[in-house]
Amino acid sequence: MIYFLRHCDTLKDPEKNASLWELSEIGKNQAINISINEDLQDIDMIFVSKEIKTYLSIKPLAIKLNLDIFEIEDLGEVRRGDKFLTKDEFEFEKFRQLEDLDYPAFGGETANKALLRFENAVNKITLENPEKIFWLFQMEQY
Repeated sequence: MIYFLRHCDTLKDPEKNASLWELSEIGKNQAINISINEDLQDIDMIFVSKEIKTYLSIKPLAIKLNLDIFEIEDLGEVRRGDKFLTKDEFEFEKFRQLEDLDYPAFGGETANKALLRFENAVNKITLENPEKIFWLFQMEQY
């Protein structure tokens, strides 16, 4: 069985690339709530992207269950350029990409390329870890 979950709420910092954002206070509380959720106590393995926010989101549960967290680069969000966008520009780009999966939003990869990359990573993990229950932790909320 595979569980997918998005990262917790982030502290958005225009001085940093989004992949380096950490959790907000709300996100830290969400991570604690994940760790005490009774439905999530039977996992065997945890996989996250290499983005800090995903690692911090699942760390309390990993500590509680005494599990390692495996970072897989190909589980990351759509790869974006480094340009910082205003909130309005970001929302425009994000929604345009959701409407057109071949649009390279943010000067980065298309949603279709990201989906293929993510699917290939999931397939590799499941082939290498049959009969396991694990998390693939990096779904963005839109």
